[in-house]
Amino acid sequence: MSTISQAIEAEKLSRFASVVSNSDRLNTVLLYEKAAEENKTVALNVNQIKLNENIRNRIDISKPEFLDLKNSIASEGVIQPVLVEVRRNIDGDDFELIAVAGHRRILACKELGIEKIKANLKVYSSNSSKRTEHALIENLLREDLHPIDVAEGYADLVAQGWDADDIAKKFSRDKKYIKNIIKVGQWPIKARELIKEFPEKFSLRSLCNISKKKWESDDKLIDELNLICGLTGERVPQKESKKFTSEKFSNYILENNLTEDEKNLLEKAFKHFGFKI
Repeated sequence: MSTISQAIEAEKLSRFASVVSNSDRLNTVLLYEKAAEENKTVALNVNQIKLNENIRNRIDISKPEFLDLKNSIASEGVIQPVLVEVRRNIDGDDFELIAVAGHRRILACKELGIEKIKANLKVYSSNSSKRTEHALIENLLREDLHPIDVAEGYADLVAQGWDADDIAKKFSRDKKYIKNIIKVGQWPIKARELIKEFPEKFSLRSLCNISKKKWESDDKLIDELNLICGLTGERVPQKESKKFTSEKFSNYILENNLTEDEKNLLEKAFKHFGFKI
C-alpha cells in the first residue's frame, strides 16, 4: 500500500473512531439524563466529576475534619451519595459532570485512590436557580460552609429572582439575618476575596455586624476588612488611644524643654482633634 493510501486509510479510521466515540458519549448522556429523571443513584468515576463550579469554593485538606472524613470513607465508604449535574454542551452531543454538592467526599475519594462514588444526578436548565438552591441545601445540611460561601450563595439566588422572604422560608432562617448576609454576598469582589483568603478571621456574627454598618465607600469597607485581617496597623481602643497620646505628650514636653506657651499651643491642637491631654 502506498504512503498516500496509508494516510487516507488512517484518516478514515480516525473519523470512524471519532464517530464511535461521539456515539458512545451521546448514549451515555442519555442514560445519565434518564437516571436523573427517575431519581436513580449511579456510580460515577470520581475523576470525571468537575469540582470548579459550586458553592463550596475552598477545601482545606489539612484540617482535622477533612482527615476524619477520609478515615470514615476509608473504613465505611461513601454512605451519602454526592449530587452531580449532567450538563450538555451547546451542540448537545457531549456533556460534563459537575459537582453540585459533596466536594469534600469526592476529593477524599481521590486522595484515597477510590475510583467510583455513588451519585444522584440532576439536569438543570441554563437559567434555573435550582442548581444554587440544591447546592446550598446539601452543603448547609451536611458540610460546614464558611459564611462567605453561604453569603455568595444567597446573593446568587437574589440575582436569579429570589427575595429575602423566599430565602428565609426555604432555609428556615431569620429574615434579618438573611438580609444582612445577602449584603455580604453582594460586597465588591476585592472584599469577598479578602475574606476567602483569611476565613479564620471572620465568623457569621462578625460578618453580619459589619454588614449592618453604612459604609461611605467600598474602600472604607475594604480598609476595615484589612484591619481585621491584620494587614494594616491594629486599631487602638479609644480610651487606650487617648492614654497613649497623653503619655507621649508628656514625654515630648520633657524631652524638648517646651515653654509654657508652646505646651499650651500643642495642647490646644490635641484637644482640637478630640484627645484629652
